[in-house]
Amino acid sequence: HKSEVWVDQQTDIVLKQTYYDARGLLFKEMQVKTLELIDGIWTVMHSDMLDIIDQDGAGAYSLALTDSDAIEAITSAIQHVATERASLGASQSRLE
Repeated sequence: HKSEVWVDQQTDIVLKQTYYDARGLLFKEMQVKTLELIDGIWTVMHSDMLDIIDQDGAGAYSLALTDSDAIEAITSAIQHVATERASLGASQSRLE
């Protein structure tokens, strides 16, 4: 997952932040609408979170992995387990 942040250099306030899913698709964006100086500290008074993917409210956005992503994740996990087992087996045979 990835996020991009726009920070005001004078106030150190996050003015905008975008959120991307694992596939790199932009799905949310936060925007500051109102800042106020309170007791010498810049404070966000109003911000909006925009749902970029699902603007029509249909709920069409899915965080599910694609088939190729799932196959890649499973293959990687199997390779990791096989490597760990081989390493463990080598360690045990040295002990005997």
